[in-house]
Amino acid sequence: MPVAIAIGNEPIIAVCAAMEILYDQSEYKMAAVLQGSDYPVVKSAKGLDVPWGSQYVLEGRILARQREIEGPFGEFPGQYSGCRNYPVIEIDRVSHCKDPLYEALYLGMPWTELDYMCAVNTSAPLHVQLQNEIPEIVAVNAIYTLGFIIIVSTKTSLRQLRQGCVPPRSRTHKMVIDATTPVPPDDRGSFGEQLGNPPQTDAWRTKLGAMLKDLHK
Repeated sequence: MPVAIAIGNEPIIAVCAAMEILYDQSEYKMAAVLQGSDYPVVKSAKGLDVPWGSQYVLEGRILARQREIEGPFGEFPGQYSGCRNYPVIEIDRVSHCKDPLYEALYLGMPWTELDYMCAVNTSAPLHVQLQNEIPEIVAVNAIYTLGFIIIVSTKTSLRQLRQGCVPPRSRTHKMVIDATTPVPPDDRGSFGEQLGNPPQTDAWRTKLGAMLKDLHK
C-alpha cells in the first residue's frame, strides 16, 4: 500500500491529526474550520495527498505481511515503552523544502506543553460525541492522558437515574469505573519489559555504521 509521511507540518495539522474525531470526518476539514479558511492540500510526487508546507515528505510502500521490531520510545506518561513488532515501510522518495526544519517531539514527565495541547484536542471532540448521545453531559476533561482517563460532568437529572426510579433526594455525585470489558489479549509485545538494547540492535548498529562510512568517503 503506498503511503506518504509528512514531517514538519504547520501546528494546526499537528493538533488536528491527534484529534479523536469520527472515522468519516476529515482532519483537513477540521483544520480549515479551526483556522477559518480552506486548508491547502497538495499532491506529492507519487500523487498522494499531503499537507501544504510540510518540511519533509517521505513516500514509500507498506510491505505486506512483514514486521520488524521497533522501539523503545518515550511515551507521554513520562516513561519508555517496550519493543513491539510493527509494519515495515520501504521508502522510495524523499522530498523537502530548501533548508528544511526537522520537527522532533519532546516527551517527558507530565505535565508539559504537549500534554496540555493533547487535553484540548482530545476533550473537545469527545465532548461533542458524548453529548450527541447523552444531552445531560456538561463538560468532558481528558486530563492530559489522551483519553486514558476521562472525567465527565453531567447535569443532576440524568436520564439513567430517571429511568431507574431513583428518588430525587438520593441523587448525588457519581463515579463510574468500567474495568470489565473483555478484550482479546495483546500479543504484539510487552510495554512492561525492562529497558535495554532492543532486538536487532547489533544488526542496526552495523548497518548504520557502514552507511556513515560511505557518507565520509
